[in-house]
Amino acid sequence: MKDVLIRCQLAFADLHGQGYDGASSMAGVISGVAQRVKDFCPNAHFTHCLAHCLNLAVSDSAKTVSLMQIALDVVHQLVPFIRNSCKRTDLFRDVQQESSEEFSTAMDTCTSPRSPSISLRPLCPTRWTVKASAINSVVCNYEHLMQTLDRIQADRVTPTDAACTARGLLKQLQQSETYF
Repeated sequence: MKDVLIRCQLAFADLHGQGYDGASSMAGVISGVAQRVKDFCPNAHFTHCLAHCLNLAVSDSAKTVSLMQIALDVVHQLVPFIRNSCKRTDLFRDVQQESSEEFSTAMDTCTSPRSPSISLRPLCPTRWTVKASAINSVVCNYEHLMQTLDRIQADRVTPTDAACTARGLLKQLQQSETYF
């Protein structure tokens, strides 16, 4: 950090504030970055990043709306269920490919002719910008995901626990409240 300040020709005496998230590695009073900066620049007072505070507040408030909580839980369970298995990921891509071949002339807000599919994005519980891309990836692939889950739960070779998880997620996706 000192190196960057020196290279940018910023004087330590001009440093009057610093803001980070609340993680102990950043904001710790004994050995956090904030304290280390304060050791060589006593005027640099630490303030918890307001954008991060707002993000945490919005995340907490979304948990009070049951529809939001259910939808976020479905995305949080669904994406790793597909992505953490090579077999399920390949099946999902096959379903996407079949759909793109059937509807090669169709266009919607999620795809373009050059990019016939959108990949699933993981959900980060505390970052709204990442939540938006994760939710959008599920919405854009809603039909593909339902077909994939239907094939997983109907496949006799699929282990019982994966088939049960697929069945439960499929039932959840079939409810209009989840899509809403």
